[in-house]
Amino acid sequence: MRPIVPALLVLLLIAGPAAARIQYDTLSVQAPATGTAEDEWGQVTVTHHYPGPALWRVKRGDSQVYIVGGLPVMEKRLEWDRARVGKILDQANVLLTSPKAKGGVMGFAAWQMTKGNGLFRSLYDVLPSDVGGHFWRTAKKNGLDPQDYAKDSPVVAVMKLRDDIYEKHGLSTNDPEKML
Repeated sequence: MRPIVPALLVLLLIAGPAAARIQYDTLSVQAPATGTAEDEWGQVTVTHHYPGPALWRVKRGDSQVYIVGGLPVMEKRLEWDRARVGKILDQANVLLTSPKAKGGVMGFAAWQMTKGNGLFRSLYDVLPSDVGGHFWRTAKKNGLDPQDYAKDSPVVAVMKLRDDIYEKHGLSTNDPEKML
């Protein structure tokens, strides 16, 4: 069961940049009628697709909420109307963001130990040979040296490889607020 986690992380690494570029023109969704307060919302229709983060306006009576979708990958040269999104954020009474992870050195060490990687085991000690080979080929295919990640645990190695690939191809996940 444990070898599947690094394999899934490697697959997410490869699928991330491609999935981030998918664009939708229109979408219409009808909520199921279950009778609970949480499900009592009408039809949601996307009326126009602008470049940049997804933006939804939800209205009910006199209330209005804007939902700004986050981009897992932001292309540095992506052209979109920052003033439009900035105006909406400037008028907001409240800005809710996703929770931040909390932890320290001891928490990280405990997490690594519970994952079965151990603090002093390398990437290729832990990964099954087929997953390790896939990781190796992914690094090589993107012009990176797979040995640069050999001393890292699988989780750290995948995160570092992902960041290096994004950087090499001009993609960024660092500080998306600057994009606004």
